[in-house]
Amino acid sequence: MTPLAEQRPRLLRIPLHLLIVALVLGLAHVSIGPHYSYFSDEGAAALQALALDDGSWFHQYPLAELDPEQEARPFLRGDVGTKGVAPYAKHPLYPVLLQGAHTLLGRAGFTMLSVLGTVVAAGAAALIARRRGAGTAVLALWLTAVGTPLFFDSFLIVAHTLAAAAVAIGVWGVLRTCTAPEGRDWPDRVVPLIACGGGVAVSTAVRTEALLWWAALVAMLLVLALRRSITLVAATVASGVVLTAGVSAWLVEQWVTRAITGSPIESVAGVSATWSERIGAAQTTLFRPSVDAFSHGDVLLVAGAAFVACAGIAVRRRRPDLASVMVWAALGAYLVGWALRPTATIPGLFVAFPLLGFVLVVGWHPRRERSVATVLLLGSCLVFGAAVLLTQYSQGGGVEWGWRYFSLATPLVSVLCAQVLVDAVRRDLTVGWPVMAPVVVITLVTAAMGLQELARGHADGRWLAARIEAAAATLHPPGGGDDRPLVFVQGQLVPQILWPDFDEYTWVAVAERHISRYSRRLADHGYESMVFVSSHPQNDAARLVGWRVLFDGELPEGGIVVATAVRVDGP
Repeated sequence: MTPLAEQRPRLLRIPLHLLIVALVLGLAHVSIGPHYSYFSDEGAAALQALALDDGSWFHQYPLAELDPEQEARPFLRGDVGTKGVAPYAKHPLYPVLLQGAHTLLGRAGFTMLSVLGTVVAAGAAALIARRRGAGTAVLALWLTAVGTPLFFDSFLIVAHTLAAAAVAIGVWGVLRTCTAPEGRDWPDRVVPLIACGGGVAVSTAVRTEALLWWAALVAMLLVLALRRSITLVAATVASGVVLTAGVSAWLVEQWVTRAITGSPIESVAGVSATWSERIGAAQTTLFRPSVDAFSHGDVLLVAGAAFVACAGIAVRRRRPDLASVMVWAALGAYLVGWALRPTATIPGLFVAFPLLGFVLVVGWHPRRERSVATVLLLGSCLVFGAAVLLTQYSQGGGVEWGWRYFSLATPLVSVLCAQVLVDAVRRDLTVGWPVMAPVVVITLVTAAMGLQELARGHADGRWLAARIEAAAATLHPPGGGDDRPLVFVQGQLVPQILWPDFDEYTWVAVAERHISRYSRRLADHGYESMVFVSSHPQNDAARLVGWRVLFDGELPEGGIVVATAVRVDGP
């Protein structure tokens, strides 16, 4: 048998597993039934792509005369320039890609683009793992696709999975450049550099935090060169490609954005300004089990993550019996915690990705000699994570499943996790299924929790959209020169969440403090009826000026209410 024939089954393993991963993600996509948005950023990106289908970057605000301050526009965080307000122009490449996906697959293409990003990221992680020669390629592939928070991002209209795929491809190119033997043919020299430059450029063009990643990578290349782990020539070439591609992509993006909007985009929120805010954001994005007050289920999830980490300590001390008890206790804590709080976002990375805590404890050996690839990946991830913690918003990543600003590094973290897990089993054969089986099940449980939470979010969107549609059907033309039903919503992110129905209505999305001002203006401009949407209906209805809410019975104090309102004369 020829060498090629002997290698062919091994070469086909990764494509075969990628095909299975794509099928799994496709089935999960169908089970969620995405139609609306899980959070508002998705709607902004989708609406920008739909605007591009109509040949424009800008949203034509029908109430510009009524709202010169632009405080009731349905894009709270729209990108503002002298030419207008664009829903999502700060990274113009991403909505262009969404537009292409929409042309090919319709609205399903928006989320399928994220699925594609995860599949590519998983394949790139497998290539990196295979290059290290540790027999962990398939495990790294599956961890990336299903075992990390990137699985959750696969079903959102966000650029995180695409950026993660681009980062992994770029890192593969850097590793090939720095560790390949001398005397290679020119294709073996050029292809890694192209992969590196392309990965850097694409990731920078779709996610701002990619700049932090590539800066961290260049720093680690410098460290490796100073330690003489790689040649100075290889480090210089790789760093030069990274810096050139990254800076060029950023400059081009700034130029394109300015050409679109007419001016630099206004910043909508600042980074954490104080150390206390940074510490609070770090606690949220690393350890918090929910964004709400702690429930009994939240406590159990935190306990489960702690048990998994403690199992790692037992493995290090060659106590597989104790490790087995800890991981089974962790599995029980996660299952009961899930039952007590079946739907809720988990922002904390170590709670949404408990395997990471296990791996950090098991694999931490400061004095162990490490390969170039391990040092490059581990060092870059640590520096990048620290940089994100120091520059993220004071509230962390907002609506997220396991620190979404760290998503770019997840394929590389998966490579490291796969290596640590395999090494642990090889080092101590007693660390087998009694320990690893519950860890695998916990990983699948967190993935299932994410799917259930996504399904809940989309179901809530369908419910709210149906209520608004039913209320709007009972209204006469609202007046004011617009035949579309007027929707007055307390909550400036709601129109973006309901992006499929965005053009069906005229939206007035206001903060609580502006209810009186804008309700008065609507009445003065001749509007006679509207749909009233509020999560604090009793208080918000009392703030309406010139309107009466039509509701069967007394308005509740809390809970989302969709009702109709009509203009009244007099005070």
